Amino acid sequence: EKVGMTLAIIKELAQNLLGLRNKYSGNTRLDGQVVVITGANQGIGKETAYQLSLRGAKIIIGCRDELRAENAIKEIVSRNPNANIIHIKLDLSSLHEYCLGHYLLTLQLLPLLRKAPKARIINVSSSVYASGKINFENINLRNGAFEMWTAYSQSKLANVLFTRELAKRLGDTTINAYSLHPGIINTEWYRHIESPVGKFIAKNFTKMFAISIERGTQTTLYCALEESLDNESGFYYDNCLLVDNMYANATDDKSAEKLWELSADLVKLEDKYRLPKHI
Repeated sequence: EKVGMTLAIIKELAQNLLGLRNKYSGNTRLDGQVVVITGANQGIGKETAYQLSLRGAKIIIGCRDELRAENAIKEIVSRNPNANIIHIKLDLSSLHEYCLGHYLLTLQLLPLLRKAPKARIINVSSSVYASGKINFENINLRNGAFEMWTAYSQSKLANVLFTRELAKRLGDTTINAYSLHPGIINTEWYRHIESPVGKFIAKNFTKMFAISIERGTQTTLYCALEESLDNESGFYYDNCLLVDNMYANATDDKSAEKLWELSADLVKLEDKYRLPKHI
């Protein structure tokens, strides 16, 4: 799997250099529809909010920092004066471990989503899910087990497994779920690197090989807008395409179900929000 992951990264970097990343070209409108985006005060979240505002959606930015949210809205409105966009204070930091906050938020929004003729739930993951492993015995990687890459890859694998299990449990509804890899994007992800040398290398690597933030929103737009996906749910996408050769860790249904139930216990999920296993 490590060899396969390395080859996949090399292939993606080559695509980036040659400008071969796909751009979503559909013309679907979202007039009268509501889109909730977490983390939309910066990066691809903010750009996604802008792009969807152009298609007529009402955008709700969920952000714990109200000043950053207001600044993001001002920037979006300056680019699109017709943008219908507001923010709500949303703090998921107390449940940040391996995406617990988004798990709880999703389930609490389901009663509203069920009222819509159809709805989509999109989880932005990453291709690094391939090197991830769910540590069920120490899910929050405490007592010295925490390491940045281990935690990051576990959280991205959790995104994929959560999406897979969610789709199964929503099988009798018109709510679809998708996970995706946005690409290697030109954001300041390297600011978390403590080593000055490591940070310097990562910064220049990003400048050389990464795609733009605008280009990094394309697969999210594809999953949000592409009408042909109405009959698909639970899958993972990259470069505006379905990925059908997933690594084994992301297709393990037993792990997906186990992670789901563990998450429900950890957030002390109320019975009214619990989704039974779909048979």
